[in-house]
Amino acid sequence: LFLCSGLLPWLSFVDALLRGTGAFVDNAGYLRKLSIPEEVFLARTLVGSCILLCINLVVLIAAAFLYGFWPRWTWLLVPVVGLLMMLFAFGMGALLGTINVFARDAHQIVTISTQAWLWLTPITYASTAMPSWLQSAQYANPAFPYIELIREQFIYGRPGPISLWIAALLWAVAALAAGNLVLSRFRTDVRDVL
Repeated sequence: LFLCSGLLPWLSFVDALLRGTGAFVDNAGYLRKLSIPEEVFLARTLVGSCILLCINLVVLIAAAFLYGFWPRWTWLLVPVVGLLMMLFAFGMGALLGTINVFARDAHQIVTISTQAWLWLTPITYASTAMPSWLQSAQYANPAFPYIELIREQFIYGRPGPISLWIAALLWAVAALAAGNLVLSRFRTDVRDVL
């Protein structure tokens, strides 16, 4: 359960990130011919990843019942954290998707980077297993607050420290702002290059 409570949300997040990165290139035919806002294609990929997240959470709940874990009120907070994580992925998708239009290797770089990112995020190990001097640096990892909050709520029955909630919210807002800024700046160029 410890592994699944980190890995299953991570897989949904990576799915949203990778699909968002390729959203504009994958839908180039539509973007060239129709005046549909680019965000629609990002949102479509996000909906698919949110469905995957819901399925993964159902699998996690089923596994919890098999291992004798019973529902706690903090389980109601998990979808809120999942939504913040998906908003972070949406913003990153807008940013990386725009970059991918101009540098097509960006998608492959993101794919490889997520493999390294997996091991830098306490998914397969507890965050307390890291050396003490690295534990405070974990907040610089954007995925850390989401995974840690989900684990706190699901495994330990605690809502999670306010510092994790603030970090999760700030990462989501920063990604949405950066994605919107870059996409707005290069919106017409995206369609021309495609």
